Amino acid sequence: MKTHILILSLLTLFLMSCASKHKEQGFIITGIVENLENGIVKILDEDQNIIDSTSFNNGEFIVKGHVDQPRFVYIFINDDQGNNYLFSKFLVENKGIQMQVDAHERKATFIGAPLHEEYMDYVKYLLTLPEQQIVQNLYNDLSVASANEETERVKKIQQELSQIRDTVVSILMRYKQDAGRSHAAAALIYDQTSIHGIDEKKFAISKFDSSFTDSYYLNKLRKEIESGNKQMAVLHNAENSLDYWGTYKGTIPAADCPGINVTLIIKKDKTFNLIYDYIDRNSKFESQGTYLIEGNYLTTIGEKNDSSFYKVEENRLRILDNQRQVIKGNLEDRFILRKENTSIK
Repeated sequence: MKTHILILSLLTLFLMSCASKHKEQGFIITGIVENLENGIVKILDEDQNIIDSTSFNNGEFIVKGHVDQPRFVYIFINDDQGNNYLFSKFLVENKGIQMQVDAHERKATFIGAPLHEEYMDYVKYLLTLPEQQIVQNLYNDLSVASANEETERVKKIQQELSQIRDTVVSILMRYKQDAGRSHAAAALIYDQTSIHGIDEKKFAISKFDSSFTDSYYLNKLRKEIESGNKQMAVLHNAENSLDYWGTYKGTIPAADCPGINVTLIIKKDKTFNLIYDYIDRNSKFESQGTYLIEGNYLTTIGEKNDSSFYKVEENRLRILDNQRQVIKGNLEDRFILRKENTSIK
């Protein structure tokens, strides 16, 4: 009996040692790219610092890195000429992960990445919530009230928004039993809360287990609260000054039909809806997901990790190429989506 206990104890120590060693080593992403044999892979952190970069042949690559806690990284797949075929936002953790990329379809699938899968599950659930639709409607009302300079109504709507956003956070935290200690939930809650006030951040943090102290995104919220939210207030005002929320429409060129009617709805809750309606082909493509705003550049990230890039200009969005550059040539002015109105539905 004592021998069995000793063996079990040694095995437990061995497994703990292996797990600790793997955590210290970081993450390894082994990738296979279909429809693109040669190219370059880059991984960047949220501050645009390169974590790893490598060229690949025969569609196979390995990239490595390390994170102290699970956090987002951005993965770029380019061809030899630098043309971008994929931009993927990925919640990474220190472990071995497989990545399958279809360069033609511009989508990525991750295997052995349960944390990222959990995050995407939270995102999909968020998009189905009726309360999230209420948030969108209130933002629409807020835009109208602000345009009409209805000061009291603006204050009332802002209070309602704060309450309903707290409700959305509460619902999200009830979605899964272990949400209170989930790095995936913390990442999404940070996305939803970071640009708002201190009270909402405190409320969000209160929904997590008090002993859950190794979350990168909860710790970011805590630091923002400690600093009095001064830095985030500046960023929030900068985003608002762009006035990019709304519905954009335009017709862009296409190779096999007269054109594509594009409708892009940018919502204040950091989600979007995109519709491609192919002229004379009775074909339509729809996508939804979240977006990032950096300065006057906007990046949409769809449910399949497919991304598009735009430059925010006055009352319009300019569609950029896969390298986030302006599309030049005779058709340059055709790659513009114009703002339909100031309301958000």
